[in-house]
Amino acid sequence: MNTIYWSSIAPPGGRFHVARGVYSSTSPFQEHTHDFLELFWVEQGPGVHWINGQRLRLDVGDLILVRQRDCHTFSVRGDNVLTLVNVAMPARHVEALRERYGHELEPWPWDGEGSLPTRWRLEMAQMQMLSAWAAGVSMINQPAMELDWFLTTLLRLGRPRAAGPVRSVRGPLPDWLADAIERFSSPAHLPNGVSGLAALAGRSPEHLNRVVRRCTGMTAGQLVNELRMEYAARELRMTCRPILDIAADVGLSNVGYFYASFRRHFGLPPRRYRMREQKMMA
Repeated sequence: MNTIYWSSIAPPGGRFHVARGVYSSTSPFQEHTHDFLELFWVEQGPGVHWINGQRLRLDVGDLILVRQRDCHTFSVRGDNVLTLVNVAMPARHVEALRERYGHELEPWPWDGEGSLPTRWRLEMAQMQMLSAWAAGVSMINQPAMELDWFLTTLLRLGRPRAAGPVRSVRGPLPDWLADAIERFSSPAHLPNGVSGLAALAGRSPEHLNRVVRRCTGMTAGQLVNELRMEYAARELRMTCRPILDIAADVGLSNVGYFYASFRRHFGLPPRRYRMREQKMMA
């Protein structure tokens, strides 16, 4: 087994190494490990990732966070072409981020799961953003900001999904709930209340309420109210729209109830909240 050392690939004085590799069935793959961290994403596939004795299929959009202890290689079958973008860096750069953000990302993505490293699926727009960064960075001038931007952006893409003020108290929200919350948080759905959120989730209101309570400690009704107040606060901060229109957006035509609910959440009635927030910019 071959070991690749950071000193053999690092640019002079560089903080990271970036390259795009295009591979076919005739490429001379070799099983290896390394003394640094790396990650790669698949721009074109399919291919096979042989890692720690296991065979995993790779498809477009797959992103793998490879640990120092991982032993891996690749293979390509037939006429397929496998295109990977690889980013490598000393472990100290990632550990510095862990000290700062590890409590927000549990489990830590580079820890992986047992014998396998963490695997994410990138959406096309996410992959294009990362690939544009990789194509544009320099191997001569590498300010720390470049690597910090890349890593923090990457970690944001992989963090447990939550919408608005919603925070899970028992691990990541289920994907179906996170999707429903994201779609619900707009004037097209906010007036529909718990039944509307349940319809978007494809669950009964009763099942929705059980899962929301288990994940967040709130009832589904409380969650809906949180999302409504978050939307209202955003509109008050960022627009000059009439408060009555914002109340109607969230489905609270009873203005007195809207004012009281907003005050409970933010300690100020809507008009004073807007004045305070927008005054900071004057």
